[in-house]
Amino acid sequence: MEPPFVGCTHTVWPVGGRPYLVVTDEGRAAENYWESEFMWVIDIREERNPMPVAKFFPDREKYFYSGGRFGAHNILENIPSEGPWANTVFLTYFNAGLRAVDVSDPLVPKEVGCYVPELPEGHEAVQSNDVGADEHGRIYLIDRWGAGMHNLEYTG
Repeated sequence: MEPPFVGCTHTVWPVGGRPYLVVTDEGRAAENYWESEFMWVIDIREERNPMPVAKFFPDREKYFYSGGRFGAHNILENIPSEGPWANTVFLTYFNAGLRAVDVSDPLVPKEVGCYVPELPEGHEAVQSNDVGADEHGRIYLIDRWGAGMHNLEYTG
């Protein structure tokens, strides 16, 4: 997405069987950029001309200056079109924790849940980095700065 946006593409994943991709842009050199580092929804109906149609980011006013990195990073690499997690993107957003974003309307991604770990003693900020899941619906959130792994259960 550069230019005009600062950042590097980190993760690209299809949305179920639909002609859309979710794309995360991670900031470079551990810097935060106010108008970059989004989760994008890209229309790929014309594969030779992918078109951004929407973006998502959590409350910048709340997280941008709260320490550490702010910005989209990694997603749970499974965005099914059916079942309890249908059209839900689980997205790490560094100091803004884990976000659950509904992309059933790809033009209007909507946050439907979030989890921001408590700041451990002695840490400047949480830095939610990677996310995984198992067949039982448990989500595993790993911190980049060694603040641990959080085991979550999505209840819809």
